[in-house]
Amino acid sequence: MELLPNILFIDDDTDILEIYHLAFQNEEISIHTASNGFDACKMVEECRMDIVFIDLMMPGLNGIETLKRLKGIDPDIDVVMLTAYGSVESAVEAMKEGAYDYLHKPFEIDKLKTTIKNILQKRHLSFNLDKKIAELSAIHEATRILSSTTDFDDLASVIMGTIVRVMHADEGSLMLLDKTADELYIKTSKGINEEIVKTQRIKRGDDVAGWVLEQNEPLLIVGNTIADDPKFINVTKRQEILSSIFVPLQMRDGVNGVLIMNRTKTRVSFTMDDLILTSIFAAEIGGAIERSKTYATLEEKMTELIGLNIKLKNLFLNTVTALSSAIDAKDPYTMGHSSQVQKHVLDIANEMNFSSDEKNLMSIIGLLHDIGKIGIKDGVLTKPGVLEKDEWEQIKKHPTIGAEIIKHIDMFNDVSEIILYHHERYDGKGYPHGLKGEQIPLKSRILTVADSFDAMVSKRPYRDPMPRERAIAEIKSGSGSQFDPDVVVAFLRVLEREDAAIRAIEDLE
Repeated sequence: MELLPNILFIDDDTDILEIYHLAFQNEEISIHTASNGFDACKMVEECRMDIVFIDLMMPGLNGIETLKRLKGIDPDIDVVMLTAYGSVESAVEAMKEGAYDYLHKPFEIDKLKTTIKNILQKRHLSFNLDKKIAELSAIHEATRILSSTTDFDDLASVIMGTIVRVMHADEGSLMLLDKTADELYIKTSKGINEEIVKTQRIKRGDDVAGWVLEQNEPLLIVGNTIADDPKFINVTKRQEILSSIFVPLQMRDGVNGVLIMNRTKTRVSFTMDDLILTSIFAAEIGGAIERSKTYATLEEKMTELIGLNIKLKNLFLNTVTALSSAIDAKDPYTMGHSSQVQKHVLDIANEMNFSSDEKNLMSIIGLLHDIGKIGIKDGVLTKPGVLEKDEWEQIKKHPTIGAEIIKHIDMFNDVSEIILYHHERYDGKGYPHGLKGEQIPLKSRILTVADSFDAMVSKRPYRDPMPRERAIAEIKSGSGSQFDPDVVVAFLRVLEREDAAIRAIEDLE
């Protein structure tokens, strides 16, 4: 089962706190209350809270000061301000200090429930997006390590740190089989007491790890479910472990170890997706151990690395679309924007006679060009009005953030530069570096036209979509100033063919 989200209500009126308890007693959330800001800060220091509701007007430490202190303790906590006496100024101040929302009393309990639901959905999306990015980085890092050494002693400790990080685990270990004693011992670990690492030995069939070794079956443990399993009746479970994954290490001559991940602090339990990903890492580790023992020639090593790089590329390409969807989902007003930009850049690339490899690269660029928006606050991305100067400066950072995210993926080195410059203008008045003309990479100039056109014809929180004819006129008007004239000519030819095809279909009807 999933651990319940922790929701904290802070109000100096104990009757109101009791109402909150009663209203949410049947919901799948854990309600906590505090009657003042000082107690609330102490609670957040001792127990991670997901959402905090703060009454603005409280004696002692008022709502704004409590908000500041809570954000100092946990910057990721989501805070909603509640008040019956609020003004526009107090709302603005709260939002500047990092509040997620601002609700006026009195309000219906259903309004609170909707707010909680929206925040939890946002946190879940952010968590999954972080996981996807971490998985990509971890796969790349593991490949780099595997390609640089055949010394498994060095390999194991580095890969273990990578796996623990990407799995959001609090500790992990790789247990290998001592075939002479038929016992498992810890080869490498992360976050586990050194004394346990030195002394722990588990016989085949004993404990959970021994059972996984003997049965050659992966195991996902959530909460206290192991206590009800008759095959583990004699196993003493560590109470601090909230969720675990055990995966057998399969090699040519049988199962020779177990890869173990534990969560002791992270409140989200492991899932079947986590079990599958851990199994992939276990397979790679098993292969790495065998390669470290059997590499005889450089040719064998190169063949293995080529295969591994192909696998990495396929894994990456399969993840790109999902990652792009997650990026679009962060801003509901740009849902589908990445796929539309991908279509336009491919159409232009075809029109300009790009090679197959270049078009593949443009496809990825189209999907990931706005990946940097994951670093921009939701409230800025979806603001329904004109952006303030500091908010606009935040938005302008997304090309740089996006370039930083993907520049470490060697096989797509060129993508980073293209994303970095896709808001430069042909006349040099763009950002982030004010490049002009041929200084801007051609692929960035193509992306600028495609991105701008789709932005114009799409609905935004601050305006309705622009008619297609007017958007085309804007593209023409920007030729030579905002846009590369050659790219504009190519794009207009594409749009003319599309319009002609639509007219032909309409004539048939």
